[in-house]
Amino acid sequence: CYTRLNFCCRENTLKNSNSFDESQIGDYLKRALDGDEASAFKFIQDLLADGASVSDIYLGLLVPAQVELGLRWSIGELPIANEHLATEVTSKLMNRLREGIRRKPSHGQRAVVSAAPGERHAIAARIVSDFLYMDGWDVDYLGGDMPGDELADFAGRTKPEIVAISAVLNSNLTQLTDAIEKVRFASPQSKILIGGAAITDEDSAKAIGADGFAQDAIAATLAARRLVGLEEGETFEGLLSRIGENLQSLRHSRSWNQQQLASAAGLDRTYLSGVENGKHNLSLSALHKLACALEIQTSEL
Repeated sequence: CYTRLNFCCRENTLKNSNSFDESQIGDYLKRALDGDEASAFKFIQDLLADGASVSDIYLGLLVPAQVELGLRWSIGELPIANEHLATEVTSKLMNRLREGIRRKPSHGQRAVVSAAPGERHAIAARIVSDFLYMDGWDVDYLGGDMPGDELADFAGRTKPEIVAISAVLNSNLTQLTDAIEKVRFASPQSKILIGGAAITDEDSAKAIGADGFAQDAIAATLAARRLVGLEEGETFEGLLSRIGENLQSLRHSRSWNQQQLASAAGLDRTYLSGVENGKHNLSLSALHKLACALEIQTSEL
């Protein structure tokens, strides 16, 4: 079941990685499998220096590397100890990346993030936690395999605006449904957002009691904002950040890296990187070029 859910589409996952080719993903994974945290972090620092964003590192490098790691373990090519070692290296690097990010000012909204009961695969939940943190949320990350009773008790005491839960395995859906019911009872004002390989779309999420669904960390950030109405009354800086987030999400959905979009729009890739990170103002001309390249209405940005 684990293999079917996560790795039957390995080739598509690697093809869709947002900024990095298969050789780069393999290079990073070798360093992680060697337990060489320093070398792996230097590799990431070089990518950042070349203009990659933190979100590209997370979604385009770390996620595909974990998928490949899981595949090798599932077909018996990799001992579980080595899988754990590489995953621990990735977790430590995520800690270091989080320390160096430029976080938006706190908007006073709190989110609780965890993996579903029985769900030990917590990297996806951790990435969502970090993306929410970057977006100005006050985040409590509770890790993997969080019992429904304990999650509900914590939500009841902290009263978060958002409770985000990740589920990878279909076998955990019953426990996830039970946890949602308990959280709903303990903290009725909280909006519940779910995602992961076990959840296919918005309808399936709402069918088990959730308020929203997100297929990746960027979509989770946007969905969380919509659920609590954060889009209203935003600042100019917030608007630039939201345009950047929307642009990244649209680019990712087309499996383009930054250079591909920049070339299609006739813009410099470094400038595009700044736009995606909310650091550059856009002229109407640049906005129009990006919309045309993506074949969308300008208003969608």
